[in-house]
Amino acid sequence: MKSVWPLPGKTARDRKRIESSYHGDTAEYGKAGSIKRWVKAGFRTADPASCNTWVAPSSKVS
Repeated sequence: MKSVWPLPGKTARDRKRIESSYHGDTAEYGKAGSIKRWVKAGFRTADPASCNTWVAPSSKVS
């Protein structure tokens, strides 16, 4: 997320809306809470390595 932010014409409020827009669980991407944590982690660290689901504990990728 951080690698493409800021987006032209978008504000910090828009970013917060994106971070909180995941409401339901999906078969493709997992539980809404997990998705929110990963999106926030990606923005906070600006490092794709921080979003390595292959090495994360299963409780963080469900």
